[in-house]
Amino acid sequence: MVERGKGVAKEKAVGKTRAKAKTEESLKTAPKARKTASDQGSNRGEKGKFAPGTSGNPGGRPLLPPELKEAAKAASHEALTVLITIMRNAESPEAARIRAAEIIMNRAYGTPPASVEMSGSVNGGFMFAALSNEELEKFISDAE
Repeated sequence: MVERGKGVAKEKAVGKTRAKAKTEESLKTAPKARKTASDQGSNRGEKGKFAPGTSGNPGGRPLLPPELKEAAKAASHEALTVLITIMRNAESPEAARIRAAEIIMNRAYGTPPASVEMSGSVNGGFMFAALSNEELEKFISDAE
């Protein structure tokens, strides 16, 4: 009669031993010290920061494979149909309907430019916007 469980337990123990051996082996081959910026041959300065005028990603963003782009283009009509369905479905959550409408509008007309509102005073509350071009030029020349 063969006892069940003993072989499984033994196999698990052997598996743990193998895993431990692999871990120890990887620790032996792991680099001992972190590479410095000069060791890496990169465009970083001595303190590890990027030198002025250089990029952290000189190769740029990786391009999508052409077959992936084609698959996305092929599914774009269906994706637009889904968005329109969500937008028009009164039972869809309001946030989903608004987001679907926003995506459709952005694709059709482009993303609206971000606006910045500023408040406060410049130069003691002086209103530069109220000046004509000639007055602005005089102000600048007087400042120089």
